[in-house]
Amino acid sequence: MAQKSDTLVTYNFGGAEAKKENVNVYKINRRDTLAWVKTTADKNFVLLKKETFADEQLKNHHGSYQEFLNGKLFIHGHYSKNAKTGKWIVYDSLGNRAQEIHFQNNKIDGPFKSYYDKDHIQHQGSFNQGLKTGEWKIFYPNEQLAAKELYNATGDLTDSIYLDQNNQPAAKKNILTEPIFKGGNVKFYKFLGKTLRFPEPSLTGKVICSATVNTDGRLSNIEIFSSPNDMLSQEAIRVLKLSPPWFPGTLFGKLTAMQAKIIINFVIN
Repeated sequence: MAQKSDTLVTYNFGGAEAKKENVNVYKINRRDTLAWVKTTADKNFVLLKKETFADEQLKNHHGSYQEFLNGKLFIHGHYSKNAKTGKWIVYDSLGNRAQEIHFQNNKIDGPFKSYYDKDHIQHQGSFNQGLKTGEWKIFYPNEQLAAKELYNATGDLTDSIYLDQNNQPAAKKNILTEPIFKGGNVKFYKFLGKTLRFPEPSLTGKVICSATVNTDGRLSNIEIFSSPNDMLSQEAIRVLKLSPPWFPGTLFGKLTAMQAKIIINFVIN
C-alpha cells in the first residue's frame, strides 16, 4: 500500500501548467498544523518548485519554499502568512551559496551577503525595509577591500571610498555602476508622467520605494519604504511593475542584480 503524502504534483509544459489525469491530492498533519506542498516539474519530471501552503486552495504560502534550476536547488527560503521571512539563500550552479538575503514581512530587511564561492565574500551590508543602511563593503576575490560605503537611515550614500588592487584610490565606476533607467532621469520622469494616475486629486506627497534591478533590467521585489498614503503606495507599485527594463548595475564589470532607491513625487502642477 502506497504511503500518502501531503504533496500536490503539477506539470509544466511550455511554461503553462497542465492538468494530468489521476493526480491525487493528500493531506497530513505536520507539527499539528495542516500543510500542503505543491511540487512543480517540467515535462521530463525535472523539479522546478516546491512550495508549502497553509490552505487547500494553495493561495497562502506558509513554510518552506524552494526553486530549482536544471534540477539543482537554486533558491531556498520560508514564508509566514504569505510573506517572505527570515534568511533566503540563492545557490550557484555548483551548489555553493551565492547570496544570503534576509526578509521581514516580505521586505528585504537585515544582513546581506554575496559570495564568489563558499569561502570568499564579495559584497556585504544590511538593508532596512529594502534600502541600504549603515556600512557596506565590497571585496576582491583575494579578500582585499575594494570599496566601503556608508548609507544613512533613508538609504542615501553619505560617504565612500573605492580602492584598486594596489590599495590606491580608484574611480567608483571601476568597481561598480548603479542601475539606471534607460535614458536617465529625464526619460524616467516622462514615463511617470504618462503612466501615473492620481487616486484622488487631493492626495499628494513623496513615495520612497526600493526595487531589485535584475540582470535583464527588469524590476522585482518592489517595496515601499515610506509613503504619506496607502493609495499612493499602491499606485507607485503599479507603475513600477509597468516599467520598461533598466540598465542593470555592474560589479567589477559584470552585470549583477542590485537594489535601487526610487522616489516618486505625486504633485499636481
